[in-house]
Amino acid sequence: MPYRGWLTVSNGVLYAGALDGYIHTFDARTGQEIFALNVGVDLYESPTVGSATNGDTLLLQLTSPSSYGAFSVNQTGYLIAYGLPQRGAQLLSYALYAGVGAGAAVLTLFAIYKVARIRGRQKAARLR
Repeated sequence: MPYRGWLTVSNGVLYAGALDGYIHTFDARTGQEIFALNVGVDLYESPTVGSATNGDTLLLQLTSPSSYGAFSVNQTGYLIAYGLPQRGAQLLSYALYAGVGAGAAVLTLFAIYKVARIRGRQKAARLR
């Protein structure tokens, strides 16, 4: 469970960042773990769910080597976005969405690509 912050629930799935560096996902009804994503650093807050301009659902997670927050003045932090699968799709990979360097005042945005397997075919979509 998160060190501080909240639990996020969307479409019957509970998302929780943890100090083990994983985003854990659970079935909100049964409590059974569905899967876990390793983001490489301890997570002091849980992710949140948002939408891309094209309507795709994104799981957004702030990361930082510091417990003071991903966007601290003297820390490098990242905003990672995972493209969540729609019904019938399976998430295969994720991409970095945005990041800031230590002391940087400008947020640099990158394109995010969602790769999902839909009905046996692999499809990549660029989110804007």
